[in-house]
Amino acid sequence: SWRRNPLKYLQSHRRFRDGLLEVTEQTSPRAVIFENVDLARTALSIAKEHPKLPLIYWGTELSCSLRQTPFRYYERRLARMLTGLVMNHPGRVRVVKERTKCDVPAIVIPNTETRPENGGGVFERRPLREMFARHNPDVKVIIFYAGIVSHKQAIHDVVEALALVPAHIGFAFPRSVGNRRYLKKIDATVRRLGLSSRIVYPDWVPFDKVPEMAASADIGLALLRVNDLNTRYCASSKLYRYMCVGLPLLGASLPAIADIIEAEKIGVTCDVESTESIAAAIRRLDDADLRWELRRNAIEAFDKRHCLEVQWQKHRGTLMDWIGGG
Repeated sequence: SWRRNPLKYLQSHRRFRDGLLEVTEQTSPRAVIFENVDLARTALSIAKEHPKLPLIYWGTELSCSLRQTPFRYYERRLARMLTGLVMNHPGRVRVVKERTKCDVPAIVIPNTETRPENGGGVFERRPLREMFARHNPDVKVIIFYAGIVSHKQAIHDVVEALALVPAHIGFAFPRSVGNRRYLKKIDATVRRLGLSSRIVYPDWVPFDKVPEMAASADIGLALLRVNDLNTRYCASSKLYRYMCVGLPLLGASLPAIADIIEAEKIGVTCDVESTESIAAAIRRLDDADLRWELRRNAIEAFDKRHCLEVQWQKHRGTLMDWIGGG
């Protein structure tokens, strides 16, 4: 942390920069591609040493936190040197251009997935079904969330909503990565509402195992609270991890998420600040016929418009032009 120990931070940065410069000399890369504003200073150092290398800023988030403030100075300095900008939402492209006062060429590529090898989400194992078969066989409809547990993702709100929906609906989410105080709040609510039989806690799910886990659920959770520009302009990667296996979505009514869900008819949206709204959306998704229709729409939408293969074909020409063809 640059705030806790500025000297150590500078020493670490120099070692990191010098190591990358050495690798650059050894490998003769065709371009420098850096992710997010935290690496802007290092990218600037490399760009100065190798001014002819194309420089591409491929951001997955907008770096709005206080600790990232110093890095945005280097982001502004780099902007005029950029060959291109890649972001996962048009709103984020607009924010970066306004922040850097530079109209750099830009494209939008979502944080999507490749097509599953077994298209349609048919896997040999159904891990969540197996967990509930041991924990509570009466649970027939499973809501699944894969990610960090925090207030921003409204996990506690979903737990509260669980008390307002039929008892055959259960909830599965990993609790190994999350805010401890928030997890204690969830535990207290589970005990108070008597929901322990309807909730299971799978281990943290590696990215390559999320499709298998998601395919064994019935509803995929993609709720998000707006607390900065990142969440305002966020088409969560979870959308695509669920969509690729045809998992119907329960999403926030934020434009960035709701626009995709409603345009592709792949789920139901709700007001993340209202437990009653979340519960009403869950009750709608308790309809097996509706879930089947949403599943079919999700698989088709992902395969034809949202998978990485389609995005690559759409943007390949621009990306290759930026790095000099080939």
